[in-house]
Amino acid sequence: MQFNLELSVTEKCNLACPYCYVANQDTFLTPEIFDNSWDEFKTLVRRSHSHNEDYHVGFFGGEPLLNMDLIKYVVENYFGPDPHCQHMTIISNLSLLTQEIVDYVKEYGMGMSWSFDGISSNLSRPLISSMKENDGFESVLDMYNSKRHLIKKVLGDHRWCKVMIFPGNVDTMTENLEFLVDLGMNCPDFMPVRDDIWSVDDLHNFRKECHRLADRTIQYFEDGQIVAVGMFYLAIRDTLIGLTKSKRPWGCFAGTHGAIMSVEGKFFPCARFASKKLLPMVGEEYNFDYWNKTLNPQNYDKCKSCRLYKICNAGCSYSQIRNNNEPVDSVCEINHIYYDETLRINRACKDMPAYKEYVQNIFTGQFRAFKAETEFSDIYSLIKKHKVGMEAIEKERLVA
Repeated sequence: MQFNLELSVTEKCNLACPYCYVANQDTFLTPEIFDNSWDEFKTLVRRSHSHNEDYHVGFFGGEPLLNMDLIKYVVENYFGPDPHCQHMTIISNLSLLTQEIVDYVKEYGMGMSWSFDGISSNLSRPLISSMKENDGFESVLDMYNSKRHLIKKVLGDHRWCKVMIFPGNVDTMTENLEFLVDLGMNCPDFMPVRDDIWSVDDLHNFRKECHRLADRTIQYFEDGQIVAVGMFYLAIRDTLIGLTKSKRPWGCFAGTHGAIMSVEGKFFPCARFASKKLLPMVGEEYNFDYWNKTLNPQNYDKCKSCRLYKICNAGCSYSQIRNNNEPVDSVCEINHIYYDETLRINRACKDMPAYKEYVQNIFTGQFRAFKAETEFSDIYSLIKKHKVGMEAIEKERLVA
């Protein structure tokens, strides 16, 4: 388990996504602040018991491309020369991408993670008209269309993009998938917002639209095209890991084996905590062992009677802490819905060549030892073998 560092290089952004938890302020991380925080970061990595002190870095914001000079400074003076730095990724909306940035990312072997909402972006990501970076563009899609060639170039063959799903864009999930696949993005990481923002009507709508998204995914596999939708991919992976090994003892990296360095040079469990300045990771006072125990999804009493207990990892640690250290009911329902649809996709596609290749590509490395035990593509057989009640898995859930 390697340490994950998110580096908040700025809180400023040229877009105004309604679900974003980062305050859009004109604040930037400076070389001097980073210099003064480097030793504390390395100490956190050692204290977290991360394997060989290795770590990954994600440049975060706001929009990190607004502070590209800082990114270059830390890459060339710190992360690049450090053998413990295993990989660097810029998490960006890519609307400010230039050829110079593309060349730099390629030169240093960095990754780019595209945060994008597809056709709903004109509504969910309005441009901030007062920012000079947005001059000359009428909408987000107008901006992206002007940079289509650069986006394809910087993402290369690994065309992943992050698509946050919230009540305001659920209705266009399927259309967004088609839009992104047409752009060559066959691995859109659709993932619902894990906050208590989902009403009963929202949950009913999510069930309906998730079913439609699953239908379209099945159609892609029928046509011989591999399309990996993030939440379905995650459900397959966690099902196989949970049933053949055990569910992992953490929901996400926050506070257990990761942190964010804020623009002030302070450390917090993740960007959610940093946005509210909650639970700073200060010196020896921060107890990694306590967090690993408290936020271990294996220990939640609320989860132990759930049919997904062996495979679900409960979700966002921030939301759980704000909910008296328990999973949020509406988020649990979201999880049940997309796990149900994942199982339906598997039933429909398990004998399709494209689907078999898709699942094998995901799990060949992690699950080579289990190949003789069961076909990777048939997670239904695996579930049956490991005695997770089939009636419970098949049972249609009703939104409470």
